[in-house]
Amino acid sequence: MKKYFFVFFIIFYLSIYCYSQTGWFLLNTNTTQALRSIYFINPSTGFVGGSTGTVFKTTDSGNNWVPYSCIPGNTIFSVLFLNENTGFIAGVGGKISKSTNGGINWISNLTGTTEFLNSLFFTDSLTGYCVGRYGTILKTTNCGLNWVSKTSPSPDLHFNSVFFTSIDTGYSTGELGKVIKTVDGGNNWNLQTINSSYNFYQIYFINKSTGYIIGDVLIKTTNSGNNWNILNSQVFGVSIYFTNPQTGYITGGFGQLYKSTNSGVNWVSQNLSFTNYLYRVFFTDINTGYVCGSSGTIFKTITGGLVDIEKSVYLLSEYNLYQNYPNPFNSETKIKFYIKESEFTSLKIFGINGKEIKTLINKKLTSGVYNIDFNGNDLPSGIYFYRLSTKKYSETKKMLLIK
Repeated sequence: MKKYFFVFFIIFYLSIYCYSQTGWFLLNTNTTQALRSIYFINPSTGFVGGSTGTVFKTTDSGNNWVPYSCIPGNTIFSVLFLNENTGFIAGVGGKISKSTNGGINWISNLTGTTEFLNSLFFTDSLTGYCVGRYGTILKTTNCGLNWVSKTSPSPDLHFNSVFFTSIDTGYSTGELGKVIKTVDGGNNWNLQTINSSYNFYQIYFINKSTGYIIGDVLIKTTNSGNNWNILNSQVFGVSIYFTNPQTGYITGGFGQLYKSTNSGVNWVSQNLSFTNYLYRVFFTDINTGYVCGSSGTIFKTITGGLVDIEKSVYLLSEYNLYQNYPNPFNSETKIKFYIKESEFTSLKIFGINGKEIKTLINKKLTSGVYNIDFNGNDLPSGIYFYRLSTKKYSETKKMLLIK
């Protein structure tokens, strides 16, 4: 009975506590490859691809991921599915592969190029586009059986992303601050230079008029790409996704994950305690989203990712105690904190009954960021608290030890 009660308690705790802190938790993928693209066709079924040419599939909202070999040895940069059966991947070597049985088997189609292919987009069940390096623009009108090359207005430009707002109107962007637009279904493209000192990585429209491009800076249009203006020069990244006109997310290098709730005007950092690359963000509804990155990493939220205004990219608070990582953890975890000035600092561990268990730090520290290792080998599974205290600051957070 105690065992079942503990399992129930863990599930209840995970559903309330883990999601109420950073709002994101780590999924188990059983791979260490860099995961560069993620796509869900419904709340349960999703796909992710990466550096070894393998696609991983989940049918239970990310709890389990099954690997399928697609283009062995070739990195996958883009994954896209039209329905539960039909999907496409694109990547190194100019290859676009298609599956008609839900990702189990894949057939590569000739594209006429050997360049890196970075982004796929379909406007309907037959018509799709793919862009890549050296001005590569490809179009299919028969669901990927054939791909036809279209003339690029900038043959030397590396295109990183493509997005269509209708069957006729589409955009692509890439290096040197350039954006191209078509209004005739990709037959002709017009070039627009925003700022040649910036590189752009992903374009995303929330409707026919309003779109965003993320790269070295964040830019926005409200008139279908006729004009683009820098919305925020302090936020940068490689992927952007909006769940509604107000709420958007940006990911990037060094574990960057930002959220906006006012149409991209302000962005607040979401702490994942992750310092490697986060390549793509994708949401299945306004609350449920996924972020994939290096080392087989996939984070998930079911609350839209809660934010703390003290972690705003515009302001570094004087003191900050971060959520431990990993959490939940099995024996070992890291506790990160920041203190602005030199002073006596204590970091202590407490049990759920409030009894002090361990003292990790109890001395004067200089200002800076600290990462402290905590080992709970000698402790039973359960909820614990860790408290950071100085003369001017005190904060307590929860963590969960599961053995």
